[in-house]
Amino acid sequence: MGFRNRFFTIDHLTALNLPIEKCQEYNKKLYLAFIDYRKAFDSVKHESVYKAMQNQGVPKTYRRVIKEIYAGLKSKTITEIARHEFEIK
Repeated sequence: MGFRNRFFTIDHLTALNLPIEKCQEYNKKLYLAFIDYRKAFDSVKHESVYKAMQNQGVPKTYRRVIKEIYAGLKSKTITEIARHEFEIK
């Protein structure tokens, strides 16, 4: 919510304060996630990046290192009830 007209940080802190206080009062767990949906689904195909680096004259050695860094990457989400592992493409 930052950097938007007529929105202030204090407004959002105040909105978050109530559930935090209630969870503390009743000794409950609280999970918060802040997601920038504009960037959450932003993606670029790796092959396009490698081709662009080649077109820009990036030496083959550097392109190979970067390609190896991204090869076979995996990530996972973990919650109290489930774990999900997935490949980053």
